[in-house]
Amino acid sequence: MADASLNENTRQDPDFYLEDGNIVLAAKDSKNRTTYFRLHKSILVRNSPTFADMSAMPPPPSMDQHDGIPLVEMPDDANALRDFIAFLFDPKCVSDTLDHRDFTLKILEPALLAKKYQVDWICKPVQLLKRWPVTLEGWDAVENDEEDEEFRTQFGPWHPTWNDGTLRLRQFPEPVSSIRLARECDVPAILPFAFLHLLRTTSSSRTLVSIDVGASEDWSVVVVSG
Repeated sequence: MADASLNENTRQDPDFYLEDGNIVLAAKDSKNRTTYFRLHKSILVRNSPTFADMSAMPPPPSMDQHDGIPLVEMPDDANALRDFIAFLFDPKCVSDTLDHRDFTLKILEPALLAKKYQVDWICKPVQLLKRWPVTLEGWDAVENDEEDEEFRTQFGPWHPTWNDGTLRLRQFPEPVSSIRLARECDVPAILPFAFLHLLRTTSSSRTLVSIDVGASEDWSVVVVSG
């Protein structure tokens, strides 16, 4: 039974290495550096059927340890795993992420791991449906807001119901991550409008030359796929 030790290529996560944790997850980043997360197994099991099934299996007799705690080597990227863990162990992370304008960028990696580990509540579509129109009428309303905001920016308020701070252009989340998230979380209703927003915000100097939204966050290599 080996007990892992720290070296220049390993570290314990500063926020999610809990003194009273009873399981350690280890994952490597893109530079092959290992991060250890010491967590409460009960929280993992309660949120994830996958972890529940893993916990129900008897541990192998030669299971590695870290700090005297059972160690599980994870196949996931360490940074993505950390973001996923934050959703499970830090309620403030959830609210801060969902309140962010580009929340789809922040939630995408946790959502991908949530789907893998069956943490269904992270992938609920409610936030996507709140941020994107799902009808042509909804899209037209956004365009009208934009025209009003553009007029006000150039000429000042003219409508008696307007006052500073109340009329704000409705901002969409970042479209590429929204499209990927909609596909992962099965929210097809927003896809036409997310693609439309992507096309209208992509610089005319860029050429859309790829059909793989799931492979890149670079707008210059993304086009609509069927």
